[in-house]
Amino acid sequence: MPKKRAKPNPPEKPRPVVPGLEEHEQIDLALRQMGRRMGQSFLDAAALIHQAQEKRAYERFGFEDVLKYAEDRLNIGYRTLKRWLACWEAVLRVPKAEQEEVKAAFAEIGSHKAGVLSPAVGSDKADWRGLAQFAVKATEDALQSRVSADLGRARTQSLDAPGEKFFRYLLANCPPEAQDLIEQTFELGFKLCGSKNSWAVLIALCEEQAPQWLGRVEKGVE
Repeated sequence: MPKKRAKPNPPEKPRPVVPGLEEHEQIDLALRQMGRRMGQSFLDAAALIHQAQEKRAYERFGFEDVLKYAEDRLNIGYRTLKRWLACWEAVLRVPKAEQEEVKAAFAEIGSHKAGVLSPAVGSDKADWRGLAQFAVKATEDALQSRVSADLGRARTQSLDAPGEKFFRYLLANCPPEAQDLIEQTFELGFKLCGSKNSWAVLIALCEEQAPQWLGRVEKGVE
């Protein structure tokens, strides 16, 4: 009997062509991916610090509270730690089924905006998901206004308005990966200067650093 001819394979459908990213898009994508990784890192640290607080592990190293422990032993400033713990406590306020969603939202917007958003998480007065979407493109100050309005809270006016406004401007406009470094530097400056005025810290930094830079410039050292 004659052999049956094999049916020819159907022609492959052309695959959709994915346009390559422009250089500025590649940089933006890499930075956003790095930002998410950094966001996850601060949440991991917050979870461990919360555990240290719950287990009172800091007492084994001679510290009275977790804030002093983190400041002296981990080199984490007071403001940073309070913000991280507020974020982790917000995660714990929602049911376990929603916790990964909260953590993903916090990682997306970074620790500073997450700290602003955290009081709204788990509150029946605010739609934290809507606020999280708003936070992606909003400034920290605009997000704070929205959260305060939704929760029915008046914004607290700082006693040091000029210095506080300057400090918030620095944190809002610096690269995300530099926020914690700047905040930790100013926290140290507040202690050394004996003042919460951010301008005083900046002036002290300039007074101490300018002579060193001048010497390097005169020697031709970059």
